[in-house]
Amino acid sequence: LKAVECVDYYLDKMAELGDVRLFLSGKNNFRYEISTIAPYKGNRANKEKPLQYKNIREYLIEHKGAEVSEEGEADDCLGINQTENTYIASIDKDLLQIAGNHFHLKKFTTSYITEEEAFKNLCIQLLVGDSVDNIPGLKNPSKAHHAKPPNFSQATAEEYLKDHTVEDIKQLYLDQYGNEGAFREISSLLFIRRKDFTDFETFYQHY
Repeated sequence: LKAVECVDYYLDKMAELGDVRLFLSGKNNFRYEISTIAPYKGNRANKEKPLQYKNIREYLIEHKGAEVSEEGEADDCLGINQTENTYIASIDKDLLQIAGNHFHLKKFTTSYITEEEAFKNLCIQLLVGDSVDNIPGLKNPSKAHHAKPPNFSQATAEEYLKDHTVEDIKQLYLDQYGNEGAFREISSLLFIRRKDFTDFETFYQHY
């Protein structure tokens, strides 16, 4: 009961901004199929779900009309359905690669991400990777003289992007992996789908 009350509390907070539409990740996620460098979310393989996970999921679907993703995951559904009049409600920083209104579900604050900020956030992810989802990042070329060069951090990625472009990032992938497929794979894993774009390459050409 307490778990349900907690969920309803957050739903009420979201409802203050307007009608609420919920998305949950389904079993069919293309990212599992295309990940060859490292298993997508492979670091979670032996971790148990939270105690009330199944019950809360069923509650959201049966009583709150939550929609389950079919090919991607909930993040993709949020990206595809984001418009100038909607808010993405989440605590996941990955979703900050989507431009528009955002609502932080812990701080209960709103923010607006411009197209430029969203693209920069995505480029930072291409450098840093995503340890939560087991997506590797890149070695920092400025530290190449180290015996074990460190990966990019948030701070060093932001610094690198001050005078480098996506083409430079592509070259880093080519240098470190020896093939162009590595960039395509990692960018596809990190890229959250939009209404008009389902992959990073098409999105980047438009951008």
